[in-house]
Amino acid sequence: MVANSALIKAREEREYYSLCVKQPIGKNLFQLFCQSRPDLQNYICLLEALDAFEMKSDEERKDFGVSIIQRFLMRQSMQCVYVVQKHERSCIHSLEVDSCTDVFQSCREDLHNYLSGEPFSQYQQSMFFERFLQWKMLERRPITKYIFRQYRVLGKGGFGEVWACQVRATGMMYACRSWRKLT
Repeated sequence: MVANSALIKAREEREYYSLCVKQPIGKNLFQLFCQSRPDLQNYICLLEALDAFEMKSDEERKDFGVSIIQRFLMRQSMQCVYVVQKHERSCIHSLEVDSCTDVFQSCREDLHNYLSGEPFSQYQQSMFFERFLQWKMLERRPITKYIFRQYRVLGKGGFGEVWACQVRATGMMYACRSWRKLT
């Protein structure tokens, strides 16, 4: 397992945006890493708040945006994120003019720029990144007929049969279509 993990580590792309933003497993593991570090917890809380802001309706955005500014961008706040604190005035102005636009785009960019530096380097040395590489190794394993047990036919059709199958490793039951042609 460790040898395979080392091979994947050498082959895997090491780009922050791809590993920690686009890939769901990588994003979750990077967030767990940041939450385990007291100096990075507010950064992840801000990212989660910015994601929540994007999901809010137009009516809710202004109030929620103000709460984000008060919580993370104001110097007096206990959760102030100093990397993006310089955007306080521009975000307040953008929020007053039009809360439907992406008010916090510059904050998000600066936040990702910061997280892609030293925190990302530390993440690559952590057990969270090792766990990510293990997931990548599992993704690359081919699916064969030996992974499942077939129990019985659930139904037949013109394109094949549907079988009740169980994963050998976990015991989870699934309905799987058999590609063998009916004769």
